[in-house]
Amino acid sequence: MLAVQLLGAIPVRTASAASDTADLRIMFTTDLHGQVVDVDYSKGTLFANGGLTKASTLLTQAKSEVPGGNTLLFDLGDVMYDYTTDYIYEHDQNEIQPIYQAMASLNYDAIILGNHDYEYTLLFHVIISYVIPISLNIFSYTLKYGIT
Repeated sequence: MLAVQLLGAIPVRTASAASDTADLRIMFTTDLHGQVVDVDYSKGTLFANGGLTKASTLLTQAKSEVPGGNTLLFDLGDVMYDYTTDYIYEHDQNEIQPIYQAMASLNYDAIILGNHDYEYTLLFHVIISYVIPISLNIFSYTLKYGIT
């Protein structure tokens, strides 16, 4: 399931002067599960909620509504974990997945790992971090493929 949440422009006040304000829009996606496009190739149907391509239209519009480019874009987890991403991963763990390439083109500020994202190796996440920053606040975890 793909979810896109657009928070309205939030006025931000600084301690220096009450008249200094800025508009800030914080946007996020979640549970993309490798869906770059809105086609479910395994069933030959369209995903009801689209894919990142559909969300990109909303994100681009939302960014254009805020003056000065004061936006932040995050993904809240589960970017991976579908049959296409698993297929690519099983054949070349160093390959930058299409979903991450698409996210980089949308200028995501950071991604947060979700439960399914921990099923891939630590090295895989290091490679991804060169494309999109990864925000972590974990102490330790064990990966599906045996690296701790």
